[in-house]
Amino acid sequence: MDNKNRYKLIIGIVCLIILWSVWGCSQDSQKSLEDKIQKAENGLPSSTGILPWKTCSLYGQMDRYQIPGVSLAVIDDYKVDFAKGYGKQTGEKKLPLTTESMFRAVGVSSQVSRFIALNFVERGILPLHEDVNHFLIGWKIPENQWTRKQAVTLHSLLKFNTAGLNEFYMVFYPRGQEIPSLYQILEGLPPAKTPAIRVVSEPGKFKRSINYWVVSYVVLEQLLKDVAGQPFPHIARDVLFLPWD
Repeated sequence: MDNKNRYKLIIGIVCLIILWSVWGCSQDSQKSLEDKIQKAENGLPSSTGILPWKTCSLYGQMDRYQIPGVSLAVIDDYKVDFAKGYGKQTGEKKLPLTTESMFRAVGVSSQVSRFIALNFVERGILPLHEDVNHFLIGWKIPENQWTRKQAVTLHSLLKFNTAGLNEFYMVFYPRGQEIPSLYQILEGLPPAKTPAIRVVSEPGKFKRSINYWVVSYVVLEQLLKDVAGQPFPHIARDVLFLPWD
């Protein structure tokens, strides 16, 4: 075999090795992704804090709690490994739920608020244990016998069921209906459908309740807005999202 043909043979072998390696990596990557999906779908905790080693499936939990549809995303090293929709959307058509289906944020927004508040504490913008009325501008917590005994602090707003505020469920406003401003919600003014937010028990003391903490985050939004001098979505953008761009 002359040198020219020997050279072509070597090049061909090298190309085959590279292609085989790429194919092998692709297969391993696909297998790894499938393993992650299987683990996510079948590795849910069966309960909170009790028997944490016991797991159950996503479909099993959906059936148990009568959940029509779920959107799932797995994040690893700040990147989305995979996203997938399960079940059906609510409504008349019962369309399959996808990663593009829209959900109400509900309690997820409280995590964003908590992160921003603690970020402000870390940066020295807000204290954790001082009267929040010293920092509220657009609205203040009305003083009464409870606030004179113990002021509402950022700590009590963040710690579930300890701000001493009245309890109520936030209501939904249909599309096309007038949406109340933050101030109208705080004061219970039309078109708000909920009562004014007031302190009705001693702040700092735990009160057993299911939904008591939700009202605290309405006050927290006003507090963050007054301290930062800009709307809450802008604060979230600057503190939470822009640093990762």
